[in-house]
Amino acid sequence: AGAHQALDVLFTPSDHNYDGGNATVYIDVDPAPLTVTGITAANKTYDGGPTATLSTGSAALFGVVSGDAANVNLSTAGAVGTFDTKNVGTAKTVTVSGLTISGTAAGNYTLTQPTTTADITTRPITVAAATNTKGYDGTTSAAATPTYTSGSLASGDAATLTETYGSRNAGTALNLIPAINFTSGSASDYSIILTNDTTGVITARPITVTADAGQTRVYGASDPTFAYTITSGGPLATGDSLSGALNRDAGVGVGTYAITKGTLALSSNYALTFVPANFSITKATPVITFTSTA
Repeated sequence: AGAHQALDVLFTPSDHNYDGGNATVYIDVDPAPLTVTGITAANKTYDGGPTATLSTGSAALFGVVSGDAANVNLSTAGAVGTFDTKNVGTAKTVTVSGLTISGTAAGNYTLTQPTTTADITTRPITVAAATNTKGYDGTTSAAATPTYTSGSLASGDAATLTETYGSRNAGTALNLIPAINFTSGSASDYSIILTNDTTGVITARPITVTADAGQTRVYGASDPTFAYTITSGGPLATGDSLSGALNRDAGVGVGTYAITKGTLALSSNYALTFVPANFSITKATPVITFTSTA
């Protein structure tokens, strides 16, 4: 193969009325194309990269001209396989590179690097929630961090692990539910098992309510609505509120009476402590009306 190759042409006529002759012509001889058969790629579990493992033991040249077989040799020593992408898929294209040919007739050929197919399967990982204890705050948030109990992320991938309670309410033996959020890489390249923890605890939140001091009424009037203030543990969680009302010890005469908890209540998410105060009924000011008899 090569450009401007000399070719001697001998002309021998079959008709004796013509003289024979010869001439030199120049032609371009293109290298013959060769392909390779018999190379396969192994399926693999997702590892974050596109490298494929090749099997070259059955590799063979196809297209060698008869008579050149002993003078064209295939070398697979530098063969490299590369998937079209690093991601999970079936029958993915694997491009082979690095094959070379040698021998005295190798210059007459060009080698086309072959392709094959293989699968990339999902990478299995297991993420387990960790135990967590907190005081009631009206949310399902948990401070503990789940862990990988089986498998690992592929090189170059990253994810954050978090967990939440299955319920916002106080209690024991609560479900803690793990979650994984990929910041690099994709969840679709993994087979993910999420394992709950069932030892979560949310303790009741201590709240102290104190009756306001100095509440009074005048003898003969009606009792006011008794006021109170959350003096410890407040404010209440979003959406929560106290129900009911304070009361006082019985009595209608002038004097001092203890303000009691009455029906004031919170849900079981709170441990309510009540601090009483005194309520006073003060003397009324008499009104004297004079009536004329004249």
